[in-house]
Amino acid sequence: MTTTALVVAVVGLLIAFAFTATPAANMARVRRFMATGLGLILLLAAVHHFRAILPPFVVPLILAYLLDPILDRLEHEGFSRVRAILLVYVVVMLLLGVATVVVVPPLTKQVGDLVSPIMAEGGIDVETIQGMIENQEKLRKGLSKTLLSAGVPAAWVERLEDNYAQLRINERLQSALRWIAEQLQRTAMWLAGQVSGLLWLLLLPITLYYFMRDFDPLRRRLYFLVPPDKRIAVAGLAGSINDALGRYLRGYALLSLMVGIVLTTILLILTPIFDFKYGLFLGLLAGSTYFIPYIGSFTSVLLAVLAIYFTGGHSLVEAGVAWLILQGVNSLFDNVISPRVIGGSVGLHPLLVMFALLAGGADFGLLGVILATPVAVCIKIVLEYFVPRLAAPIPADETPEAVLPRVSPEGEGEPPAPQPSEDIDVGLDATMVELPEGKDSE
Repeated sequence: MTTTALVVAVVGLLIAFAFTATPAANMARVRRFMATGLGLILLLAAVHHFRAILPPFVVPLILAYLLDPILDRLEHEGFSRVRAILLVYVVVMLLLGVATVVVVPPLTKQVGDLVSPIMAEGGIDVETIQGMIENQEKLRKGLSKTLLSAGVPAAWVERLEDNYAQLRINERLQSALRWIAEQLQRTAMWLAGQVSGLLWLLLLPITLYYFMRDFDPLRRRLYFLVPPDKRIAVAGLAGSINDALGRYLRGYALLSLMVGIVLTTILLILTPIFDFKYGLFLGLLAGSTYFIPYIGSFTSVLLAVLAIYFTGGHSLVEAGVAWLILQGVNSLFDNVISPRVIGGSVGLHPLLVMFALLAGGADFGLLGVILATPVAVCIKIVLEYFVPRLAAPIPADETPEAVLPRVSPEGEGEPPAPQPSEDIDVGLDATMVELPEGKDSE
């Protein structure tokens, strides 16, 4: 409530300032701008208020947007819209059927093996955590033996062990593992409670059908609502957004599928070599989270390395080799394949992407994290359309003083005007300067 009141107060002050500081000649333009701004604020407030029921409408809308080019292509080949939708449904059902038969049984077993220790009767599985502590102790003793065999003096090794004991690593690690297990238990319980309440999954095929059927009429209706004298400008802006957003969503959908297939295959190949568990689950998790910038690839690699170490041979060498392989695959996709599929960067600074992810997650949860970057891309395009200087490059011959005026050290007097060099063409409208001696002015 406090945040809402603060936002309302700030908006009210901005409106009051705009109406008092604007000349009468520009008042009509200010009113239109204010009406648009208030409309956007009300729209955002409505979205925030109804965010709990948005998934059954937002998810099928995104899917319909991704599938619309396929439906248009089928219509171009002679299919009716309804027949094209039914064909897409049949293909999707066949793929889901194959996945249910081939992927779901082993995936369910791996997830059950992963969750069962966490959801053990009586709360946290202490034996699992104690086993992790013992593995860490074995690692410490093995390191001491390695140092002694390498010729390190025994006194130095004993001193290192004393310093290690003073750090109380075991106690701290045990506390950290308990906290992680508690969080995983809470997450698993929350998911178990949510699955029973996600009735919107039953609505997904129905809402998806209507969105796919009416996608083009809905787009034409929105275009018709625009005043005729603004349609060309709106069409240009909408085209820019559609190009960037479509390239991003369809590109990352394809990339996520490719990453999931490649990493799942690699992890399944490494499973008998490193003798670890959860390869299928971790590979599918990597593919389904790849589209989340920075967080997705980092989390998938980290979880895979931890799984290889704790459920495998507890070897740092194996974990290091796995990290190199998985990180190498992610780097290959990020730097080589992704630019060719998506067509380059979305043009957002990494700090803006991180801010968008945090803001989306704070207000809309997982759905907000998923939609954070596409929404940020749309906002960036709109801002650059109305404020072109945000995207305009600074000319290479622009002096720093022209961008940021220089101030004298004493803070007094006017800053010296920059002198044009001889290789700069001074136009007729430029400030007249005194020519150097030896040159005649015309």
